[in-house]
Amino acid sequence: MAAYSLQFGKTDTLASQMAAGATTGTLSSGGFTNFTGDYLVLDYNNPSKREVIFCNVTGTAIASATRGQSGTSDVVHSAGAAVGYSFVPAHYSALSNGTGFATGTASVGIPAAAVKQEAWTSWVPTLVNMTLGNGTVIAKYHRTGNRVYYYFKFTLGSTSAVSAAPAFAPPITPSSTNYGFSPAPRIGGFVHMEDTGSNSYVGLSIIGTESFEILTLSTLATYLQNLQTTATVPFTWTTGDFMVTQGFYEAA
Repeated sequence: MAAYSLQFGKTDTLASQMAAGATTGTLSSGGFTNFTGDYLVLDYNNPSKREVIFCNVTGTAIASATRGQSGTSDVVHSAGAAVGYSFVPAHYSALSNGTGFATGTASVGIPAAAVKQEAWTSWVPTLVNMTLGNGTVIAKYHRTGNRVYYYFKFTLGSTSAVSAAPAFAPPITPSSTNYGFSPAPRIGGFVHMEDTGSNSYVGLSIIGTESFEILTLSTLATYLQNLQTTATVPFTWTTGDFMVTQGFYEAA
């Protein structure tokens, strides 16, 4: 493993001796944020006695310590020994191989609160040239920086309808450099259109200023071409039929 330098965000000292093999200890000031299943470095300023332990901390109490972690040795530490909270080799390994992030707890010593869970967010899109009626819409998105990922599914009910040039409003306004048909269509993603019980068709979602239009890919010519989706293209839309698309684009 490559050498690393300890950079401490918080430090403390031992209030009393922590014997070799001891699973509990006492800190002098309790300056660390309480945690369950993470690492402390004992005697971090003394290379001959430096030891990484995996433990729980509540106030000044160290508990459930697993000694001699990250290639260090289980040794005795005197009262006043420096204690630090830092990234250690086990943390770097977790970041490198991606292990443990599903739980973010004891397996790699990264607290769950330190692993940001970025769930997708539902939104209610405005429908253009589509009547929802008693149909259903599932629409979710996730934003990372200026990149917006989206998922949209429209399923027709008995009172739903699709007319010429169906479209839906995106969850976040696209960048002005990211939409329109000139000089070429800005593609948001592919579209699956299902004529339930019959056939499946493919289309594209084109990014517009205020809505994403659903186009059909046509084989009427020698090569595939874009064709406007209508009430009867690529098939006659009826109960149970659906269109679903997902993709990403740049936000304004």
